[in-house]
Amino acid sequence: MARIVKFYAKDIGGGDEDFSITVGFARGQIDKDTDDGLILQRAKEDDPDDQGIYAEVPIQRYASYGGIKEATLSRTQFVITFTPETVRDISGMQISFTISIDQFEKIAGLLKRIFRGHDGLKIEEH
Repeated sequence: MARIVKFYAKDIGGGDEDFSITVGFARGQIDKDTDDGLILQRAKEDDPDDQGIYAEVPIQRYASYGGIKEATLSRTQFVITFTPETVRDISGMQISFTISIDQFEKIAGLLKRIFRGHDGLKIEEH
């Protein structure tokens, strides 16, 4: 039965690299009880080889292009739902965190670029 993975991310980051845009959420390095995390990545807008949104549950336990049903970013959490065929036993993730307004705006901007052309991203600015 598919489950929703819930964890608190102490490490959140993202960037605009040479060839791709990346956002990642991970539990803290001192948390040895879990290796929960999520990486979202996509080729830049001008890349003709763009294959869509790449999602990875580290460390490559699950990795796929596409397969994201919807996602919501708020100031305190990121919630993502996968299509049933994407990840065998995970239907979604609920990732809680504490970030500054500047970090939130950076992550929101990167996610908008990653989810371009995808109707399933919602950003709750409040």
